[in-house]
Amino acid sequence: MDFKYNPTSLGWFDHHDTGRGRFEKESKNTKIVRFDPSRKSCAGLLYDYFISLHTSWDPSPWKDLCKWAEIIDSASYVSAEQVILSKEPALKIRQVLMDREVNIVEVLKKILNYQGDLEKVAEDYRKIWEKRQKKVEKILKAYPKIMTIHNNTAYLDLTRPTTKYVGKDKYAPFYLRPDLDYCISITGWNGDYQIGAGKNPWKEVKEPINLADLAQKYGGGGHRDVMGVNKNNAAEVREIGMIVFRALAYRKREVWGG
Repeated sequence: MDFKYNPTSLGWFDHHDTGRGRFEKESKNTKIVRFDPSRKSCAGLLYDYFISLHTSWDPSPWKDLCKWAEIIDSASYVSAEQVILSKEPALKIRQVLMDREVNIVEVLKKILNYQGDLEKVAEDYRKIWEKRQKKVEKILKAYPKIMTIHNNTAYLDLTRPTTKYVGKDKYAPFYLRPDLDYCISITGWNGDYQIGAGKNPWKEVKEPINLADLAQKYGGGGHRDVMGVNKNNAAEVREIGMIVFRALAYRKREVWGG
């Protein structure tokens, strides 16, 4: 789950570090509870849970789907090139889901109707994927002009009048600059803004900071290597974004009081 706990839920599956503590306090009235921050994704938690029920349900058609969900959620890609080019069906679907005009529920229905056959689903959305890839090409051209980089840490403000239509791709900075340790991005519009930060998945970083701790400081969530914070004020997200940028650029917890 990537949302705050809802006490009316029948079940709650969470693998986020920031669920620790809150999880024990808030999930007492929920019948089905699984919390394991060592897991790569909730997809894996759900998959193993349903297998453990020993019902007549056949998990085999969904094995490949679960494998790719784990790869995508944990950023366990072979390289930045793999995720940017998105040649595999699962990665094409990932790009499709990032298109604002796509109905996510319809995509999920297709996955169910095709019994987890990702190649068929990707083919149905081929034109949208091609459109999205052209967007990625534009992003790769634009980012070098608007990224602020200091101490192998990049900062992108995509809320300004000159940048808000550029688009976001959280792996593009690492594709363009493999030497980066972290990237922080500010996105959003109309009172819905987000600060996102992530560690370079393909580089060993010296003295890394636990981004989950940093996220909790500002009411967000995440894991050791990725975080997100949502706010409704552009000025506030920019202020927090710069604090996060300085904390990661200088590897100093005292910058944010951690």
